[in-house]
Amino acid sequence: MPSLLGLALPLQQFRPWTPEQLELAAELMPCAYVVPLWGDQQPPEVRADQVAAVLALAARTGARLLLRACERDLSLWAPNDWAGECARRAGFFTAPVEMIPGNELNSPLASGSLAWAIGAGPSWLLRFSRRYRRLRRGERLHVPAPAPGAGGREAIAVWKACARVGVGKRFDVVDVHAYSDEQVRALPRAAHEALGLPVDLTAWNRADPDLVAAEVRANSWLWSACYAPPVGEASIEPAVLLAFDAAAGA
Repeated sequence: MPSLLGLALPLQQFRPWTPEQLELAAELMPCAYVVPLWGDQQPPEVRADQVAAVLALAARTGARLLLRACERDLSLWAPNDWAGECARRAGFFTAPVEMIPGNELNSPLASGSLAWAIGAGPSWLLRFSRRYRRLRRGERLHVPAPAPGAGGREAIAVWKACARVGVGKRFDVVDVHAYSDEQVRALPRAAHEALGLPVDLTAWNRADPDLVAAEVRANSWLWSACYAPPVGEASIEPAVLLAFDAAAGA
């Protein structure tokens, strides 16, 4: 049976995933995969290989496919144009998918900024959602996870800004990233309370895996917790592997 936990697939834009990576991703039986979704900078043959691999994983495990569209500085895109581009990328897949139209939009590491994420960003997301709904009807749409910031305060500020303009009424799920035990305990609930939506924890690491699984088990609105190895680490920690086994079928 699928685990309570999910898995973020490796960020490999220019080369296919290895058979070893894919076999481990299947053996863990996650409840969801976070799939990086690149633009035209990705070689077509690599894209075709990765799409086929993702579809095979979904067929084998029954996991949800959470597509995270990767692009730097979304503030430079018109929301209607970005909706069209996300819909085009989602169209690569023949299985049901869910769209995450960005990543940590408040983070300079993703060419974002807190000023935009709490200023123009929420209204931009509303305009994006209206266009995307016309292009991909019936598909779950995620509010992209902000970077937590010091003490999680930046993420909370972003969710409050989104709540003020009604983003929660136009999206289906809100995503959260958490990189400590404290953030795992606090941020999913803060996102849920701010926007009134179910939550996917679409990236977590440096937290107690058993705590993460316990939070998913205890909160019906927390749909998944997808492990993403820290940047620069190619392998999954043994404690995380054990947590996947322990959470299977729970």
